[in-house]
Amino acid sequence: MEEYKIIETNEFSYLVFNALEKFDILNAIILRKKYIGFSRTVESEIREKSLRLIKEEFNITNIVQPHQNHTDIITTISDINNVKYSDAVILDKKQIATLIVTADCMPIIVYDKLKNIAANIHAGWRGVVNKITEKTINKMIKEYNSKPENLIVCIGPCIREKNFLVNEDVVNLYKEAFKDEKSEEYIKKTNQKNEKGINYSIDNAKLMISRLKKIGINLKNIHDCKICTVEQNKDWYSYRVEGKDSNRIGIILMIK
Repeated sequence: MEEYKIIETNEFSYLVFNALEKFDILNAIILRKKYIGFSRTVESEIREKSLRLIKEEFNITNIVQPHQNHTDIITTISDINNVKYSDAVILDKKQIATLIVTADCMPIIVYDKLKNIAANIHAGWRGVVNKITEKTINKMIKEYNSKPENLIVCIGPCIREKNFLVNEDVVNLYKEAFKDEKSEEYIKKTNQKNEKGINYSIDNAKLMISRLKKIGINLKNIHDCKICTVEQNKDWYSYRVEGKDSNRIGIILMIK
């Protein structure tokens, strides 16, 4: 079965994960378009128009968005205004949409099909190293009585292995953070180099799937769209390709 489908409206297109469709949760990852983007700082007037179109299309009254800063800070819809920065939002209220924005970083959706709660997560490489996804899921388990076997996890469009090239300083951070992983499984030495030295490629999605399995999430409940934002830059914003002028993809998540 296909992991996702792309739905087109008159104004924009969006990706939905098929695994979530039968549940009372709205999931929509918005593709790039000339006048669609969700950055607070790049073309902010486009963000306002984009939010208006999203609200109209999905009949949303209220959207909340954290100020992301590559942290491991987790908040909730109820507490989102009480923290300066956050990169994960647990949906503890219905009918209020959450917005996470990305441009190469991994967007991760977690849904508890029994408790009907969810989390919208921004996991860049720093977030991965700081284990924001594992911490968010553990918070759901501890504070909301979620069970790993009832969780569905979806990995959205992000930079993929052969395009995520780093130097040894970043590689060492990964190895230090994930001593219980075999680094050769997700880190590969390449023939490329830059002014800092040899480049290594890192497969964050493969690493994330391993981390999720260690928590106890069933492999059948892990869904990866396998879209690379660099290779498919015509459809998705990519900081690696576009630099500081890149706008942002919007990940909309709401419990109905």
